[in-house]
Amino acid sequence: MEPTQEQIKEFWEACGLHHYVSPKEKISYEDNHWIAPDGTKYSGYPPIDLNNLFKYAVPKAIRDNGLFSIDAMWRDKGIEGTCWRTTVFFSFYSEGVTEGEGNTFALALFWALWEVKEVSK
Repeated sequence: MEPTQEQIKEFWEACGLHHYVSPKEKISYEDNHWIAPDGTKYSGYPPIDLNNLFKYAVPKAIRDNGLFSIDAMWRDKGIEGTCWRTTVFFSFYSEGVTEGEGNTFALALFWALWEVKEVSK
């Protein structure tokens, strides 16, 4: 399942990204321009790919929830097809484990990290 635009926005905000405001113009570009904690600017939301997840979301999960292991496997769902299943293990998180599924490893990891974000609210 693909995340909605609202879920993507909420996810990246939870990872520390925020709307970019031009210092010269004092204009907030709303959903079109984002700045990451490392200063990287994006036009639109950063893509949900392994580079961005391991750059922004995984370090936050390590810091805030004690993430210590990510396991991924290709899963055959029979007639439903195949997908990636990702299991994320934590030392500080009360449940200890979250899981996500997706057509790509990045999407499965997104949903596993999304679950932690939702429970940690």
